[in-house]
Amino acid sequence: MPSPNVFSILVGAILAPSLAMAGPFPSVADPASPYAPLQYHSPFENYRRAPSTAVGDWRQANDRVREVGGFAGALQDDPPSRPSAGRDGAAGAPHTHQPGQNR
Repeated sequence: MPSPNVFSILVGAILAPSLAMAGPFPSVADPASPYAPLQYHSPFENYRRAPSTAVGDWRQANDRVREVGGFAGALQDDPPSRPSAGRDGAAGAPHTHQPGQNR
């Protein structure tokens, strides 16, 4: 295996002709350059802050969601005006599962 110095010399010998033919790189600041100058535009330059909205009472909002049957009830076209009865017929009763019952 060649030493790292030999490897560097070989790579330099291979790349030297192509780098020499490339010539000097034109400066972007030069007005005669064929390249357009770079321009930076911030993605936030046209940002407008959203108008603030009043935050309501969270307890009242939670009660309203419970009344319409949870978040899925609130998504219905015509949500019910009062809670629906559960399996045991008690409105708003918590759902409990005993071991061995199907969920």
